[in-house]
Amino acid sequence: MTHGFRVGDIVDLESGELEKLYDGFRGKGSPPSDEHSTADEPDNRTLISGLLRDDVIEATRQFDESYLHQLIHDAVMTFGRLGLVDGFVFPFEDFVGRTVQRGGLQQIHESWLHLHLLRALASFVPSADRVKDRPKLLIGVPGTEAHDLGLIGAAIHADAAGWAPVLVGTAPSEQIAGALLTTGAEAVVLVVVTSTYDVALRDEITRIAELVNVANPIMFGGRMPNRFRDDLIHEGLAYVPHMRALQETLDARSCNKW
Repeated sequence: MTHGFRVGDIVDLESGELEKLYDGFRGKGSPPSDEHSTADEPDNRTLISGLLRDDVIEATRQFDESYLHQLIHDAVMTFGRLGLVDGFVFPFEDFVGRTVQRGGLQQIHESWLHLHLLRALASFVPSADRVKDRPKLLIGVPGTEAHDLGLIGAAIHADAAGWAPVLVGTAPSEQIAGALLTTGAEAVVLVVVTSTYDVALRDEITRIAELVNVANPIMFGGRMPNRFRDDLIHEGLAYVPHMRALQETLDARSCNKW
């Protein structure tokens, strides 16, 4: 570690103290803004992420599984499972991906981190027995690319909102619509990730909207060009800009405010 901080070192600091620490390192390696990203508003979790950046990079560079899992454990103990999703897993995977693009790490480092973040998140997905009496939310990825961290992150937030997540993975539109019918899910959330305006992906998503009953709302979120997002909204899909927004939307549905 160079100038990073472990969670245990700063857990008792007030928000003002965290901000002072963060300001001291703000110019040192912060990732640039991305027009395709839909980042959550800053809070203490994202400040902590900035302070822990060196720790995660070092663990990844050395393939140090014990070190990384200790950082993950500290994050869970301090911020809970939702804090792990919003302030640790997604920010760090994104930052390591950018570091690979700049040549600071190799592709194998990104793959290694992804695997261990996936293992950590998967342990928080509820069993079917524990959520059997809840309304079901179908969570899938339209098209051909797998985005498993997004799927599992959405499942954890759905569980926190009192829903039963049904993970179906990556599949064509007809199969996602068929899974909705089979499972009896009350709503659908689609994980969408594309760096360009992918016409084939857009058609897959709008096809789902055509096949699904209007009584089953379709939500989507992820990383995409603004015009791609706006066209899906125009087609009647509900956009959720971040995981917290998904949970708030599901909370509202649970209170019959859909």
